[in-house]
Amino acid sequence: MVIVGLVISPMHFLPVVHISPDLILLIFLPALLFEAAWNLKLDHLRKNLLPILTLATAGVGLSVGVIGTILHFGIRLDWGTSLLFGSIITATDPVSVLALFKKLGAPKRLTIIIEGESLFNDGTAVVVFRILLGIIAGTTALDSTGQIILYSLREFSIVVFAASPWVRLSASSHRR
Repeated sequence: MVIVGLVISPMHFLPVVHISPDLILLIFLPALLFEAAWNLKLDHLRKNLLPILTLATAGVGLSVGVIGTILHFGIRLDWGTSLLFGSIITATDPVSVLALFKKLGAPKRLTIIIEGESLFNDGTAVVVFRILLGIIAGTTALDSTGQIILYSLREFSIVVFAASPWVRLSASSHRR
């Protein structure tokens, strides 16, 4: 499908559709997160919270750093662009991995951790992206590592925990 799109797009058969980044962030992402949260049991999340949050925070940060380093030294992109690109591609959807787990009979706990991490890594990646973009654009005045960490924690909390009550209320009203 990608190849067909690449071949057909220069021919201009269809008008170019411009999608606002806000549309993706405010419409599509919450719908995907809601679906994932709907299917994850709260007690499973509580029992596996430490590995889930570790992967969703430190794992995302490590992934952004590794991708950024490879791009910086591999194809000579500047650090800002390399890390920004790393923050864009680091959050992945686990659908294919979970299907493989099911087929191979992977432990249930591993599946729960991957599903839970997927719920939180999107929020972390958005926060990392916003911070890096703000630093690159010069709109984020963060002078020290401590300020960056505090800003990150605040942004992560807003993205993840502000949505949690809404998701819980929506889920409980749909189950009735």
